[in-house]
Amino acid sequence: MNLQEQLSRMKSMMGIIEEDDNQRVHFDMQDLLDRGIIFITQAHDLSTGEMIPPQEDPQTGEIFNDSTNLITLWNITHPEEGEQDFISKALEHPRPDQISYWQNTQDQLSQEKYDQILRSIELQNKNSAELTEGELTERCWKGYTQKGMKTMFGKKYPNCVKKTKK
Repeated sequence: MNLQEQLSRMKSMMGIIEEDDNQRVHFDMQDLLDRGIIFITQAHDLSTGEMIPPQEDPQTGEIFNDSTNLITLWNITHPEEGEQDFISKALEHPRPDQISYWQNTQDQLSQEKYDQILRSIELQNKNSAELTEGELTERCWKGYTQKGMKTMFGKKYPNCVKKTKK
């Protein structure tokens, strides 16, 4: 199947709203959130694990709650080295109320994040065809080992923990 056919297939499965001139599709972010493809969390610095609190406008006192992370299913199953522990920490602080922010600003997503969403959709479709536990084991990064499975948002994921030296 060529790239155009794959894109067409994905569009029909994703509930595409429209396509822009750069051939980027506009996702129905609420649908992706409901299907467990993306997760909106309170912003965390994924290199340190520190939560980034909402910002207050000094003039109006209004709290800006747009300091959120968009974490994809791809991020969870293929974390950057060193981010494994911090992604699960961020997932403990869901912010689904901020989905409209991500819906309205998705054209500003980096190409990397956009590609992660596409990969996450493919991964979820593959998961729907029931991955075996052995296939999921391969998802842990070098230096991490799988210690069983964990359930997040109703889906099973490998519980990857840092290897300890004996």
